[in-house]
Amino acid sequence: MSRLTRKMSTMQLLELNAAHVQTEQQALHAEVNNVQDALKWSHTAYMMLRDDVERFKSIVRAQDVALRHFHEELLGVRRELAVLTRPPVEKAKEETKAKEQIRRT
Repeated sequence: MSRLTRKMSTMQLLELNAAHVQTEQQALHAEVNNVQDALKWSHTAYMMLRDDVERFKSIVRAQDVALRHFHEELLGVRRELAVLTRPPVEKAKEETKAKEQIRRT
């Protein structure tokens, strides 16, 4: 092979290599764009999920307050029921104690 032929072959290989590098670079740019788009969608989904979590927390807090209020009411009803369902002997003893306290004052 002559020197000129080798030079031409080398130039052709370099051109092929440059074309291959350019093709790969374009593919990498497309992949970077896809990753950026996916990141934007991921961020949007994260923000929506975070908003949903905050709404859920507020609902849970409201339900907790309502449940505590209901529990307090239930305890009050139980106390009233216990007073109403006591045996007559205990009621009489309590009435006697109450009358004695009134007399002392």
